[in-house]
Amino acid sequence: MTGFDYIIAVDAMGGDNSPNKIVEGISLFLKEDKNIFFNIYGKEDLIKKSLEKFSNISSDNCKIFNCETKIEDKNSVRDAIKVGKDSSMWRAIDSVKNKESHLIISSGNTGALLVISKLLIKMMDDIDKPAIAGLWPNLKGTSIVLDLGANIEFNEKNYIEFSKILHFLSLQYQSLWPLHLTGRMAHFNLQRFALGFQHLILIMLLE
Repeated sequence: MTGFDYIIAVDAMGGDNSPNKIVEGISLFLKEDKNIFFNIYGKEDLIKKSLEKFSNISSDNCKIFNCETKIEDKNSVRDAIKVGKDSSMWRAIDSVKNKESHLIISSGNTGALLVISKLLIKMMDDIDKPAIAGLWPNLKGTSIVLDLGANIEFNEKNYIEFSKILHFLSLQYQSLWPLHLTGRMAHFNLQRFALGFQHLILIMLLE
């Protein structure tokens, strides 16, 4: 996998119509950028069946990691953790922790994604709670809005933390996105991303 700009871990079993929509998104991405490698986590037989439809995805630009279990959208966070370390989401996140991937993408259970990420991946210094942010269009371009999570336990310290996160993000906006999220990643119909972690976590809504 040497020679690639980035290695992206993908939870192929998250969201509706998976892994078909996930694989389709990878194919669209690779039409514009072939210098990315994908670690794909999920049920190998289903993923291989989906890959047959797209000639531009091969062993040269992806590797499949078979996972027998997946975290359902209906699972509570507690149940998601019980599903365990062989789920596609857990193993994709773990690959970032082990520096086998640069970032992780999932369109699965958002609550589980954030909690498992917090268990496996360290938070930024002086940040206790991750924030979910979104890119919203405005009359002049794009606004970054956070927190889009359903936080019911929130205090003044978290407001300060979120302001620090957003300040850093706004300063680094042009250079922070090595993958040009507002452009190429639009193929994934990207809706949200999680901030506060030492590694970027992308949350997709595939339609």
